[in-house]
Amino acid sequence: MVTAGGLSLDQLNMKTMESKNAKGLYIVGEALDLDGDTGGYNIQMAFTTGMIAAEDLNSKL
Repeated sequence: MVTAGGLSLDQLNMKTMESKNAKGLYIVGEALDLDGDTGGYNIQMAFTTGMIAAEDLNSKL
């Protein structure tokens, strides 16, 4: 189970997971106001958002 809450998705660039208000700050996983059915969906969301942020950071190297 997960607890709903966290940063609202409209405060993020969803293509990079970077905060619109604090450049260089990436928000992923359980820190987001996003939850789904149990059974692996939430862990998949955590992995996916983490990968999106990592790819954006890597592209800036």
